[in-house]
Amino acid sequence: MAGMGLGLAFVWLEIGRPWRALNVFFHPATSWMTREAMVAVLCMVLGAVWILRGGEALAVALALAAFTFLFCQARILTEAKGIPSWRIAQAGWLVATTGLVEGASLLLLAAYLTGSQSSLAGLEIATICLVLVLVRTIALEAYRRALAGSDVARGAARVFNDSYRLLAGFSSGLPAFLLVIALWSPAAWPAGVAGALAAVGGGWVTKYLLVTRAARVQGYAFGALRTGHPLGLRRNKNAREKA
Repeated sequence: MAGMGLGLAFVWLEIGRPWRALNVFFHPATSWMTREAMVAVLCMVLGAVWILRGGEALAVALALAAFTFLFCQARILTEAKGIPSWRIAQAGWLVATTGLVEGASLLLLAAYLTGSQSSLAGLEIATICLVLVLVRTIALEAYRRALAGSDVARGAARVFNDSYRLLAGFSSGLPAFLLVIALWSPAAWPAGVAGALAAVGGGWVTKYLLVTRAARVQGYAFGALRTGHPLGLRRNKNAREKA
């Protein structure tokens, strides 16, 4: 809830007219940003009620709402048709898997803070986190290959190609290695903490590159431009055809 609120607050601060932000709720039929905002409110309400009352049914409803929020975030990027590096389907999968890795990593950190890292639940969380890190690695490679095969996203492809080894090592290789150590020996809890932090940090770096440096806007092509009065251009065209 805090992460959602902080992210939406940053979006609110960056818009040109922040006091008209409520207009985002008026276009649910056409805007994925509207749907994201509505689902965020639902998550806040369900989260507050669950904190006060608890219950498995509320927890399931909150989890489904959170999944929907992540899905809306992925669709916001893929529906941005003017930015080639976002509109490909692999970008949505990369954002979705990154969000799942961050959530599992934060849950694993909570398990370590409560001292339940050696319990069955803690080991299950660490295993899920490791599997999701590997899935995100596949999504990152698929996205990089999709960019390399796109003619209109060469600048964006260069961004990920130049930093791919460092990014893959920091967001995939290092967390996976540390999580394997933590699963092998529950006493090696510092490795699990470091692996979870690396997984979260790698996700932030990945999304930073995707949303900022790789966000190249596609240009427009109007064909051959000519100057002059339209009637004069037409007369000149007719004269050339007669000649």
